[in-house]
Amino acid sequence: MPLPASSRAVPMRVIVCGAHRTGTTSLRIALQQLGFHDCYHMFALHQHLDTDPQQWTRALNAKRSGKGTLPDWDSLLSHYQACCDLPAVIFSVELAQAYPDAKVILLNRQIDAWRKSAHQTVDAYVWSVSFWQRLVRLYCCAFDAQSRNWFRFASTLFGPGFIDFQHSNEAEATAWFKSQYQQVRDNVAADRRLEYDIKHGWKPLCHHLGVPIPKLRHEKTGKLVDAPFPHVNDRQGFEERMRSLQTRSLLRATTNLLTLLGIFVVLAACMYASTSIWSIAVKRGSG
Repeated sequence: MPLPASSRAVPMRVIVCGAHRTGTTSLRIALQQLGFHDCYHMFALHQHLDTDPQQWTRALNAKRSGKGTLPDWDSLLSHYQACCDLPAVIFSVELAQAYPDAKVILLNRQIDAWRKSAHQTVDAYVWSVSFWQRLVRLYCCAFDAQSRNWFRFASTLFGPGFIDFQHSNEAEATAWFKSQYQQVRDNVAADRRLEYDIKHGWKPLCHHLGVPIPKLRHEKTGKLVDAPFPHVNDRQGFEERMRSLQTRSLLRATTNLLTLLGIFVVLAACMYASTSIWSIAVKRGSG
């Protein structure tokens, strides 16, 4: 059902049913070029590890169990005019119902190509974890609250009821992908949604959203021409983001550990000093 009047910073204008590895990074950049600021993506969750993972974890648990309540979407997405990628794609129908004025885009990709891409990236991060990587994650979770938030969220998202399979499993991965998109087709009117592939470029996207194709001036002729559609090497970007996420987690955990050790050393020094002073005072008193 639509949300009541709220204090959103900006209106929600575009809801993308776009699973991971379907070109969501490229589409996010395209939407920003078209003036839809900002687009909630897994990027955004990584930038708000203090708050967002907990809200999405509660939402996933509520959806899976049928108990509890979904988050206040306005609170979570107040500053975003669009959303795509995980975890928002899990709630495409709920978001479309909450924001009935928003346009809906189904970001498609050939399923075998999607499975291969997801297997080489997501599966490698979630399922193919070395002993050393497990130790690093345990260390980060032990000493960094943001890491605990992230891994609690990730274990829910890639757990029972959601993406609890490897993408190399053709039957399970295909069934999940088709189900996510079919739910939107069954619950969102055809004139409100667009079946789209990144390969389609600007024209169908801009027509659906009611905005002009972005232009730029040609370097040689000086004439205005259509801007190139953004195509991002998302696999490389994914790997870089995961490395960056782990590096930041390690830095925070190590900083917190050193801070704790520093506090312990100071307290120990204070206790030693106070004990020494007391001992000296006692000796003088008895003398």
